[in-house]
Amino acid sequence: MKRSGILNAHLASVIAGIGHGQTILIADAGMPCPPSTPIVDLALTLGIPRFMDVVNAVVAECSVEQFTIAGELVHSEHLVLAELRASMGSAPECTVSHVELKELSCDSVLFVRTGEATPYANVLITASVVF
Repeated sequence: MKRSGILNAHLASVIAGIGHGQTILIADAGMPCPPSTPIVDLALTLGIPRFMDVVNAVVAECSVEQFTIAGELVHSEHLVLAELRASMGSAPECTVSHVELKELSCDSVLFVRTGEATPYANVLITASVVF
């Protein structure tokens, strides 16, 4: 058994196999999952697990080329935005509309649902190459 890192077998497996340019969407509790996208539903209750807890765990195990968020989150200036930007380090930020983010999520290799209740707390993480 793993001693640390992501223990969820499905999530850990996808992260281990993700290739350059592929994406994972980490979403709040209300984001609709595209019908053809595999899902890891971590939501237990409203607020558990927190969006940032899941983001931090995923970012600790993969290399991020860029991250995409909805402009609605940027305009809300919610505290989760500052936490998200800090977690992503120097990875470039791309901002699209919430509708566009939902469309982009259709091509994700995985949709990860959290218990987050903050509106627009969703991030599309694009994997980079690690040498």
